[in-house]
Amino acid sequence: MNRRTARLHAFCVVFQFPFHYPLTIDAYNGILDNYPWITADNESDDYVYDKPTEEAYAFVSGTTAGVFNNLAAIDSIAEKFLRDWQMDRIARMDLACLRLAIYEMLFTGGVVPVAAAINESVELAKIFGTDDSAQFINGVLGSIAREQND
Repeated sequence: MNRRTARLHAFCVVFQFPFHYPLTIDAYNGILDNYPWITADNESDDYVYDKPTEEAYAFVSGTTAGVFNNLAAIDSIAEKFLRDWQMDRIARMDLACLRLAIYEMLFTGGVVPVAAAINESVELAKIFGTDDSAQFINGVLGSIAREQND
């Protein structure tokens, strides 16, 4: 399983966060423990079990735990850069993209390059979001990146 596919699985885990209120450590562990690891098979248009490698599982569990543990700070950062939007009005797919990218951009100590985090999040938004999602995600994350460079 490559990094892009592992990030897709991390996105799917983070997407589930708003559906578990309150999001406790037990709820998070339940999401991760019961995650199905299914991906689309491009050749057959079917869905297949995609058993993660140890490296992929470590990436998904580490990244999603990082988002979980820093959720309040991540959301606070996102809110600061939302123009005329409130967190509770953002589509859940877009919210998951933002949370994952903000974590990778600001909380991993540079392990994930900022441009890569933005690009991967925009690509996820193109797949799972609305027609406007990619542009919205890119704008918010670009504003965050510019402020970090100042």
